[in-house]
Amino acid sequence: MAQDRTIAHSVTIKAPVDTVFDALSTPEGISRWFTTSAISEAHTGGRFRYVFDNEKSELSSVQEGQYIEVVPGRKVVHPWRFPGLDQATTVEYVLTSRGDETEVQFRNTGFGTGPEWDGPYQRFTGGWKLFLDNLKSVLEGGPDQKGTLFGIKTAARR
Repeated sequence: MAQDRTIAHSVTIKAPVDTVFDALSTPEGISRWFTTSAISEAHTGGRFRYVFDNEKSELSSVQEGQYIEVVPGRKVVHPWRFPGLDQATTVEYVLTSRGDETEVQFRNTGFGTGPEWDGPYQRFTGGWKLFLDNLKSVLEGGPDQKGTLFGIKTAARR
C-alpha cells in the first residue's frame, strides 16, 4: 500500500449547516444515520461513545474517546480505533454553509504503513463513503440505510 493513506470524501447535503452539525455531534443526530446509540459531549475534550450493535454480534463494536476539536457549526474531529491496532486514526468533518445546503469535507488520517493496516484502510475507504451517503439520505428525508448497508441495528431494533 502507498505510504500516504488518507481517506477523503465530500458530500453536499440539502440541509442547513446547523442541522448537519447536530447530526454529527448530538446523541440523537449521530444515532439517526451512524450508530445504534451514542453519548456525545460535543466540545473540544468532551467524551463520546458510539455503539454499533450489529445483526452479526461478532461485528458489534464500540468507539469511545475524547473529541480532539469541536467548533460549533464548522468542525468535528475525533479519534477512530480499529480492533487489534494500538494506534488511533483521526476522523475530521469540516462543514461549509452553501445557503440552504452544506458541504461536508471528510478526512480519515493517521493510518499506519504496515501490512496490518491494509485491511482497515481498504474497508473504510468505501465504508466512510457509504456512511456519508447515508448521512445525506437521512438529512434529506430519505431512508436510514445503515442496517441494509452494514447490518447496524437502529435503537428500535435492539
